[in-house]
Amino acid sequence: MSTERRVDFYQLAADGPQARERYACRLAEKALRNGYRTLLLARDDSHAAELDALLWSFAPEGFLPHGRDTADPVCVASALADSDHNLLVNLAGDLAAAPGQFTRIAEIVPADPAARDGARAAYRRWQQRGYTVHYHDLGQARRP
Repeated sequence: MSTERRVDFYQLAADGPQARERYACRLAEKALRNGYRTLLLARDDSHAAELDALLWSFAPEGFLPHGRDTADPVCVASALADSDHNLLVNLAGDLAAAPGQFTRIAEIVPADPAARDGARAAYRRWQQRGYTVHYHDLGQARRP
């Protein structure tokens, strides 16, 4: 794995119930296959419980080892804590400080145009913190 500190912004093609959360589950699954330990950061305890439940059901053909403990390969948390996870999937909103232990951070941007202003500000903040920032338009990949 690279030592580059990077943030990837994933622009969703469509909104819907739990669209960001479902994509976060997909990212965690892919990251685990690629050797990353992932922390899914929720807004609060209730949101963390929703994410935990979704991880049990989003891929019926497989199992993604996860839990609420920092020892789990995929950890669902409502606050940052010391851990050996190297990928942070941020669903909590703006982080006051750059979490140093993560070499990769994922920000999932809703399809709603009103949400893009917050994502643009976050993009600039991550650049100012010294992270390499990448943008992925998930709608572009599906167009012919």
